[in-house]
Amino acid sequence: MKDSLILVHSIPFETRVAVIEDGRLAELFLEADDERPLVGNIIKGRVSRVLPGMQAAFVEIGLEKAGFLYAGDVVSELEDLDGDEDRGPRRGEQSPRIEDVVREGQEILVQITKAPIGTKGARLTNFLTLPGRHLVLSPDQRRIGVSRKIRFAKERARLRAILRDIAPDDMGLIGRTAAEGRTREELQADRDYLVRLWDTVQRRARKASAPATVYSELTMPLRVIRDVLSDRYAKILVDDPDEFERIRKFLESAIPKRANDVELYQGRRPMLDVYGVERQMRAALRPTVELPSGGSIVIEETEALTSIDVNTGRFVGKSSLEDTVLQTNLEAAEEISRQLRLRNIGGIIIIDFIDMDLPENRTKIYNRLKELFRNDRAKSGIQKISDLGLVEMTRQRLQESLTRSIGHRCPHCFGRGYLSDPRLLAGDLYRKLQEAIRATDKPTEFVIRAHPWLADYLFDEILPYFESLELDRRCRIRILPDEDLAEEQFEIDSRAVAS
Repeated sequence: MKDSLILVHSIPFETRVAVIEDGRLAELFLEADDERPLVGNIIKGRVSRVLPGMQAAFVEIGLEKAGFLYAGDVVSELEDLDGDEDRGPRRGEQSPRIEDVVREGQEILVQITKAPIGTKGARLTNFLTLPGRHLVLSPDQRRIGVSRKIRFAKERARLRAILRDIAPDDMGLIGRTAAEGRTREELQADRDYLVRLWDTVQRRARKASAPATVYSELTMPLRVIRDVLSDRYAKILVDDPDEFERIRKFLESAIPKRANDVELYQGRRPMLDVYGVERQMRAALRPTVELPSGGSIVIEETEALTSIDVNTGRFVGKSSLEDTVLQTNLEAAEEISRQLRLRNIGGIIIIDFIDMDLPENRTKIYNRLKELFRNDRAKSGIQKISDLGLVEMTRQRLQESLTRSIGHRCPHCFGRGYLSDPRLLAGDLYRKLQEAIRATDKPTEFVIRAHPWLADYLFDEILPYFESLELDRRCRIRILPDEDLAEEQFEIDSRAVAS
């Protein structure tokens, strides 16, 4: 436990939260000062347009574009549900018609469930929820639910009984995964915190003029602490005094028993360097990860899916080939679970394990994967290993992947990971130059601007062919290196010259 802690690093324009488990970086969260998320915010909005044909309405919420509210996301009357953690009407239930539940000009409390993207406005719901440490409060629904991630029937029944007993009048409670094993007193304390929070939201809503935000989701450090902090983590280290005070006050209000576990870091070395966060973050950006035995895994993210290849490398084992392969695959499974969490990778994932002959060994790998992902906050689905040694799985996207959140597409290779052969580029350039020469019948000077890497190749290998063009076509050709251009870019300029 002493090697497991949460680090909060803050500078004026960025905040990073690193989750350290057993001395290694397990999760990393980053947020720029101007990138506060919108999802989860509750807004007092005004219905600007009702669309019966689409069974939806546009709601002004104070952003550039109006939000989009479907009929099925509007509370028409107090819901009375008793089920797992879900939202809105259940499958098969008839949603009310949009024109029956909202009207143009009506003020309505809505919550953002999906941020605006491109030309699309935010997705909204009228089924409001307030998340706490162990519980989620549903102010408009008498809903009692328990997270599906709590698997044991006895524990689920215990939690349901407590939640039914402590649920506020005309409100619902959902037990989060973190509620597992918690006492009635702990759950009741979380309920009291959420009821106070809902009272604050209602007071703000009564006073505010639409559109107005009446509840903002917590800042990233507080969200991580709320969702991640457990008995496993010994303490929270913070290197900024203002952030330290915010976290301390939040803990006193939301998780009182951990209020003394936050400390202000005052070491001389940068806190993230002391715990190797920067070094491990950089390593997480590389595709290849070495395994302790000498094998490796190669992780490649694409738009459609993420592929992971497992290799034995220099590992030769001590007994049979099958045992060597099994040991490498077991090591790979453990590292894959860590890397997917650290890199925030979600969506479809294909893992190419080393082929195993024995069915029982394939079962061992499958069971180990299931066990490793059981405590992952992101929901996952894992298929059994195919005859080709492939595992197909999905993992919930909780946030943008680490690669995309701290990087951008390479302007030189345009994200491919390799550059075109200079001979290929020279051929393309030569054909474009021929086309430009044929388009004029006047003496012309052509200036080729290219990155020094490509310009050197043109000087060394293609210059004699340019000289032949100059003689045949009565033109001049100059090559100018230009470091402002990417390696694969070139430009051809022309101007008339005296004959």
